[in-house]
Amino acid sequence: MEQKGYGLALLAGITWGTLGIISHFLGKTGVGPFEIAFLRLLFAFLFMFIFYLVTDRKKLKVAKKDIKHSFLI
Repeated sequence: MEQKGYGLALLAGITWGTLGIISHFLGKTGVGPFEIAFLRLLFAFLFMFIFYLVTDRKKLKVAKKDIKHSFLI
């Protein structure tokens, strides 16, 4: 389990480190900062959604009492 944590920390560091490089090249092509932020959130959402869809579908369910809070967000 400890090795998995180190691997995930390394993966997070690599993705965080390459973010500036990718943003720089996207900025040169005319993509603005808001579009870059949107793309970051979109890809993170898609990755996490597919991950939980494959590993644990129960985490995707929203309890009835939490639906109104979800709409507020």
